[in-house]
Amino acid sequence: MTIDTIAPAVPGVPDLTAASDTGTSNTDNNTTDNTPTFTGTGPANTIIDLMANNTVFGTTTSDGTGKWTATATALPNGTFLFSARSRDAAGNTSALSPGLNVTITKSPPPPPPLTITSYTLVNADTGKDSAC
Repeated sequence: MTIDTIAPAVPGVPDLTAASDTGTSNTDNNTTDNTPTFTGTGPANTIIDLMANNTVFGTTTSDGTGKWTATATALPNGTFLFSARSRDAAGNTSALSPGLNVTITKSPPPPPPLTITSYTLVNADTGKDSAC
C-alpha cells in the first residue's frame, strides 16, 4: 500500500476576468461585482481553492491542462488579496499562490449631478391679493 503525502504544485496567480473587472479599464482589478470570477493555471485535474485573504471563497477543478475558472461567493466591499491553492485526491494541499489585490465596490459611483437648463412656473403667485 502506498500513502500519498506529497502536496501538489502551487497554482499560478489568479487573474480577474475582464467581464468581472468593471473598473476604469478591464485590467485595473477594480470591480463592482461582489461575486467576481477568476481564471488561472495549476496542476492538471486537481481541486483548486480560490482564497480571499486566506479564506476559501470558491472551489473548482482544473482541467486536463491545468486551466481553471472559479467564481467567488459574495464578498463585502473592500480590498482583498486573492490567491489559489491546489488539493489532490489524497487531501494534500499546496502552498498558496502569489496573490492579486482586487478592490470591490458593490455600488457603482453615483451619476453626475442633474443640471437644469430651463423651467416653467406653474400656479405662480402674481403678488396680488385675491378678493373673497
